[in-house]
Amino acid sequence: MMIPFTIEGGCTRPMKREELLFCIKYYAEISDCAKAMNNDLRYTFTPYRIILPIITALHLYKLIEQKDSAALVPLVPWFLNILFLCTLGERLEYERISLCKILYDVPWYHMDIDQRKTYHIYLGHMLVPMKMMVKPNAELDFSFLTEILKGTYTFLVYFSSGK
Repeated sequence: MMIPFTIEGGCTRPMKREELLFCIKYYAEISDCAKAMNNDLRYTFTPYRIILPIITALHLYKLIEQKDSAALVPLVPWFLNILFLCTLGERLEYERISLCKILYDVPWYHMDIDQRKTYHIYLGHMLVPMKMMVKPNAELDFSFLTEILKGTYTFLVYFSSGK
């Protein structure tokens, strides 16, 4: 349905009212999904930000020092969980950006006045980033995963230098 409005499609025809309403409904579903996830997560992943780097560093230190590969087994559920949620957060933002790119290239000047107003208001809403939040101040995306890995490296160096 949206292929004629992508860059590959060339954006040669104006968007019909039904297609614009479809985009608005799709964006509303994505937005509702983000709000529901943010309400469900709240402070659940705050300990991840603090505890996971320390636990990971301890298990990796045990793996390095004692050459015990069983030290990695407890890390698998922790990392799979956080990797899955960070991927969902990235995917949510990717969907918003892809929909915004499609709408940005639509020849809005060929629309009637009412549809043009709706289009501009809707495009303004689309430009606001949509994030999954870990309260109080972190976003659940790959930058959150990078922070955890940086913390792990810091604690691993600290533990290794304590010999």
